[in-house]
Amino acid sequence: MNFTLSEAFTYLLSVHKRNFYARIISALTRIEKPGMGTMGVGISPEGKYLLYYDPEFVEKIPLQELVLTCQHEVFHLLLGHIPRFLDLLSGLRSEREKQKFHSVMNLATDCAVNEVMRSEQRFEERFGRWFNATEETEGRCFLTPEMFKLQRNQPYEVYQFQLLKDLEKSAQALADKLGIDQKSAEDILSTFFSQNPGNTHEGWTEGVGKDIQSEELQGLSDKLRQEGRRVIQKAVEEQQKSRGTIPGAMQDLIADLLTQPTIPWPQVLRSLCMRTRQTKLARGISRPNRRLYGVPDILPFPGKARDNRFTIAFALDTSGSMSTTELKMGLEEIVNIVTTEQDVSLVVMYCDADLHVTYDVDNVSDIDLNVTGRGGTDFNPPFKKVRELLTTDRAPDVLVYATDGYAPEPEPENRVPIPVIWLLTPNGREPSPDYGIHLRMEPQ
Repeated sequence: MNFTLSEAFTYLLSVHKRNFYARIISALTRIEKPGMGTMGVGISPEGKYLLYYDPEFVEKIPLQELVLTCQHEVFHLLLGHIPRFLDLLSGLRSEREKQKFHSVMNLATDCAVNEVMRSEQRFEERFGRWFNATEETEGRCFLTPEMFKLQRNQPYEVYQFQLLKDLEKSAQALADKLGIDQKSAEDILSTFFSQNPGNTHEGWTEGVGKDIQSEELQGLSDKLRQEGRRVIQKAVEEQQKSRGTIPGAMQDLIADLLTQPTIPWPQVLRSLCMRTRQTKLARGISRPNRRLYGVPDILPFPGKARDNRFTIAFALDTSGSMSTTELKMGLEEIVNIVTTEQDVSLVVMYCDADLHVTYDVDNVSDIDLNVTGRGGTDFNPPFKKVRELLTTDRAPDVLVYATDGYAPEPEPENRVPIPVIWLLTPNGREPSPDYGIHLRMEPQ
């Protein structure tokens, strides 16, 4: 039986156990893309999810294969693969690194999705003949980790970086065989994988433009997370009204997706730091950037240039009340900002009742894991140190203090004229309700 996409959704919703997957997919804007050879989710520049599909592909494949393909695309949305991919992409600087990243993304995300699909009870028995390369599918199959010698049941990011390592190894072998350099071999393989007809994820970035900046990618990622929650919430409500059921493999994913975090502090922290960075101006002769006209807090006048240098003073409470897990919780996210933003440096201070260590971090390798302290807590020493730094060429733009908050607030004379962000542990207390911004750290 041949179907158009609309007919297939109607059939699945009305006959096939009020199919929840079809309910989600049918909520997306559908765009015909003849010659694509398959179907796949994509995004618009406004942060909306789209569904690209090849009409010929939809009409020729068996219904059960169409059902599995719909399920596959829904799981990309449920697992947040597109915003997660954009988060990683925003940390890359060179076009060559981005091309390599793109070249294996399709394989990595598909392996992760298909592992979730296979976890359903009796999946092989019910869907194996349409999931694997068989006569019914005319040799088509869904990608699995075993095909690439990857460990099963791993998240997308693990597959992404493992495949990147494998790409480098394959490129070295190709370089040796052809007598070319490693870079040229990597470019050949990256281009081959990117142009593979089986790559269904071109729509993940083709609608947003090649010149999009890291901050814009991060903003788009946040919009897509919100849009994903909206689409899923609406589908859940409609499914409940029609007395349909939600597949077991999806229930936990949906619960995680629809549970709003108390404060999504990594995004908030990034936004606060970057907002401060945007307001910095230095003397210069650069021409005004027309894109900045009308943007709050940025002056596009001639004779001024953005000062891209940005320094975060990061005080880590190393007192005895801070557990090892709590010490790492704040440090990892601050270091993540440093490593993914250009021209950002970190001044780290380890302190309990005294200031024990102060050192600079420009790369992850600079981090001193020998945390000193473990005594009582006094917030004043780091604030005094920041006041000293403000008179030097290492002047910080933001002070971030990761702590459980159990100490008196800093003395008024020690307060600093820059933004202060208190990163509180999950069970910590606010040390100074009227001073600084308080963010509650959440376990990642």
